Amino acid sequence: MSQATVTRERIMQVWFGFAPPLILEAAVRCHVFDVLADGPKTAEEVAAETRTSPRGARALLNALVGLEFLARRGDRYALVAGAETLLVSGRPESGSSTGRVMLCTRFLPDIA
Repeated sequence: MSQATVTRERIMQVWFGFAPPLILEAAVRCHVFDVLADGPKTAEEVAAETRTSPRGARALLNALVGLEFLARRGDRYALVAGAETLLVSGRPESGSSTGRVMLCTRFLPDIA
């Protein structure tokens, strides 16, 4: 039997483990990666182009920076390596549509 230790860090990891998929889903649904494919933008610019609130856009963008899906330089947000290929819709290797399907499975009823 394992001698696992419960730590505050481990509790927080488990407690907030649901958040990254929801953050990524929100970004895909709001086309954040598509908007940033043209180059770095401020939160206000992203909000205007995605028709979201500036406050909500800033929170989402900062969360994506924390998850390392975006980079922040000053007040501008930009795609990181791989994001344009894998997260911008319409690209041949984009997983954004696959991600939508995978994320939508959480709405399916349990089949047991």
